[in-house]
Amino acid sequence: HEEDVDYLVLSMRAVPLIDLSGIEALHSLHDSMAAQGKTLMLAAVHPKVMRMLERAGLDVIIGKENFFWSADRAILVAESQHEHGKQQPVDEIESATTVEPMAMPI
Repeated sequence: HEEDVDYLVLSMRAVPLIDLSGIEALHSLHDSMAAQGKTLMLAAVHPKVMRMLERAGLDVIIGKENFFWSADRAILVAESQHEHGKQQPVDEIESATTVEPMAMPI
């Protein structure tokens, strides 16, 4: 049987560039997940890729709160939101840790 998945963390660490088809695929994945009440989280997004996502408006569509410096951080937030409900703000989850930038330095 299939196990329900509420969050998908997609590590973008090995994706230094993205084209229109990649952007469309991410948009489609997000829309499909959102229609089911599920959350797409992107981790380790390279600066060039982030700029392309911003130009396409995907940073707003996916939600800037769903971009993370590392997959580990995204998983921590996903686990906490799953345990405490999606309504828990990320700043409450941070609990004395510093907020990490969403795009990797060049």
